This record gives sequence, structure tokens and C-alpha cells, in this order.
Amino acid sequence: MPADPLSRAVAMHGLGKMMIHEGDFQKGLHLMEASVKEYPLALAYRNLAVYWNSEGDKTKADEYTREATKIDPDRSLQPDFCRGISCGQRARR
Repeated sequence: MPADPLSRAVAMHGLGKMMIHEGDFQKGLHLMEASVKEYPLALAYRNLAVYWNSEGDKTKADEYTREATKIDPDRSLQPDFCRGISCGQRARR
């Protein structure tokens, strides 16, 4: 029995985070991007925003922050997410 889209997305997101933590940034990024295509999760969008913010790409970080906020407006701007990202004004556009 094949896995449902949500389960696949969660698995790809987790594997993507593991790859990034192990230093395989391209593979990790690819897996996280595939995750949100499979099933859009605010958690995955938030982590993509954090990734792109750490890479200095504020435009992509902003895009992913907005996507996370669309899915889960109450959790996307929590302090743990915003730490290190100036997302207060940006995400509310």
C-alpha cells in the first residue's frame, strides 16, 4: 500500500532536514522543496524560510514565510520561528 501524500511530505521534510544537518545542503533543499510540492506543510515552508534566510536570500525567505503564514497564520510567527528572521512586517503583507 503506497503512502499517502501527507506521510510522504513529512518523510521528505525530515530527510531533508537530516541532509542539511549532515552538510548535504543541495540534497536537503531538494527534499524539502519536494515535500511542499507533495503536500504543503507550514513546518516545511518555515524551515525553507530559515534555510534561505541563512543563505542570505531574503526574497526567498520572504516567499516561504508568506506560504507558511497562509497555511497556519497562528503558528508561523511564533518567536522560535522568527528568531533570526525579521518576519514580523514581511509576513503580514
